[in-house]
Amino acid sequence: YRFGTETAQLSPHGLWSKNLTEILYLIVDHGYNTIRYPYCNDIFKPGASTVSIEYYRNPWAKGLSPLEVMDVVIKEATDLGLKIILDRHRPDFQAQSALWYTSAVSEEQWISDWQKLAKRYKDNSGVIGADLHNEPHDEACWGCDDISIDWRLAAERCGNAIHEINPNWLIIVEGIHHIGETCWQCGDNYWWGGYLKKGVVDIINKPVNLKIPNRVVYSTHDYPREVFPQTWFDDPTFPDNMPDKWYNYWSWIKKDNIAPILVGEFGTKLEDDWDRVWLKTLVNYMKENRLHWTFWCLNENSSDTGGLITGGAWDGWHDEKDSMLEPIKAPDFRFHD
Repeated sequence: YRFGTETAQLSPHGLWSKNLTEILYLIVDHGYNTIRYPYCNDIFKPGASTVSIEYYRNPWAKGLSPLEVMDVVIKEATDLGLKIILDRHRPDFQAQSALWYTSAVSEEQWISDWQKLAKRYKDNSGVIGADLHNEPHDEACWGCDDISIDWRLAAERCGNAIHEINPNWLIIVEGIHHIGETCWQCGDNYWWGGYLKKGVVDIINKPVNLKIPNRVVYSTHDYPREVFPQTWFDDPTFPDNMPDKWYNYWSWIKKDNIAPILVGEFGTKLEDDWDRVWLKTLVNYMKENRLHWTFWCLNENSSDTGGLITGGAWDGWHDEKDSMLEPIKAPDFRFHD
């Protein structure tokens, strides 16, 4: 996962310190095979421009719009064999949103912009899917049949619209946040976008039903205590309590052979042994259950988790994190011309 195009820069971060090829080779040479590429809908605005790209290092970017920068990044990445999942991370660069639409970005624009991307990258087989909306939370519900807040129904509308343009894309649908009273950490809750609880989020009877079958991938997010001190971290049996927690809140979808699941975000600064134990336990669980994933994140400037790149000038590498992820990397992927 590499962020930036969803922020005020409207382009991947780090291009002020490194050239694009160097960064992509770091990804490939360390055995990572997929980039989850976030964006915000501001990139589609007439006159939108990127900020903070160092043209001395990246002369190709001079004069390009945010979408044209995305074109170059995606082409070079897929030419190296990397796969791309596009991620609508924010409606605008200022903040995430609970729902897929806001007062500034309508549902119609959300869908239309996804269709533009589906058309733009239809001929690039390395672009494999659409993560429709990042971290639905607060009032977002699943299966409540209120068209204004039912995330499941919105995902169906958007997924079908994308498939009118590109029927091959995977449609990645995150969970919600909680069931119950609408407030921060109220009711039965989990991480934003991560709540897919068995028997509550009724994917069996109320799945995301697309006209083209076998294209839906459900997705969860999972984090350690350092991001937020969830109650389950205080369980005296931690980390032995976590496999049951993960099964009940999201992995049952894969383990019970309902549908594929992607662990779309997980990450940590590894600042203490709690974080190391959490990451080791999750990696072992993912390896045991053959789960697909994208790690948060590549960037060194994530305030929540830090990144795989380190050093303050994008010139270091977090060897400990990288080595802890080694057991779940795709084998034999390291290569470039």
